[in-house]
Amino acid sequence: MRTQSSECALQVDSLSKRYGKVIALQDVTLSIPRGQATAVIGQNGAGKTTLVEIIVNLRQADSGSVSVLGLDVPSHPNIVSRIGIQLQEAAMFPMVKVSRYLDLFRKLYGVTKPSDELIDQLGLYAHLNKKFSELSGGLKQRTLLALALLNDPEILILDEPSTGLDPIARETLWDFIENWVKDRDRTLLLTSHFMDEVERLCSRVVVLVEGRIVADDSVSGLLRQMPPGVTTLQRAYGKLVGVAE
Repeated sequence: MRTQSSECALQVDSLSKRYGKVIALQDVTLSIPRGQATAVIGQNGAGKTTLVEIIVNLRQADSGSVSVLGLDVPSHPNIVSRIGIQLQEAAMFPMVKVSRYLDLFRKLYGVTKPSDELIDQLGLYAHLNKKFSELSGGLKQRTLLALALLNDPEILILDEPSTGLDPIARETLWDFIENWVKDRDRTLLLTSHFMDEVERLCSRVVVLVEGRIVADDSVSGLLRQMPPGVTTLQRAYGKLVGVAE
């Protein structure tokens, strides 16, 4: 199911990328309309992070194109300022306080309006004077999410946001993301290894295997394509990976 829409938030056409002999992406085409929550799932090395990095102009594709909100990304790099991005790994200075990071990112984005509501919703007020190294895993993820949302983005990209979190921290993070997307009718692109996270937050699932899209549909749509007895997204995903291999 490749969605075409005049209200397109993100368009990826025939995207390919190699690292030496390793194929990271093969002719990937993906269209995400405004307001849709889409998950990209796949094993480690499937190309998820490479796809995200190309979308936000951190890496160049070998071929193909990416447009955000109707503008070609390499030709209009400033369009990335309308995206919020939380990468899987962030190299943060451990001794810098949360409040300092928030101030720094406000200046980088040119944000002048207060972010009190965002800080309150993410439960960060009590931790503003803590150094990043003093935060728990859940608080680190919430801080990174706050930094991604300071510019009130139209598109939010989350690259495995709940990896390493305990169940309570994951639930807190999911609640916030789910409410933010619904309340603001914004676009979400999520990469994840957790099928319960995908089902909770996204209406559409794209499966990447060795850099290729092998499935693109709703959860219910994917399950309808499966053999009898495959009734969960986890099992459907395993079946798709097995078939692709």
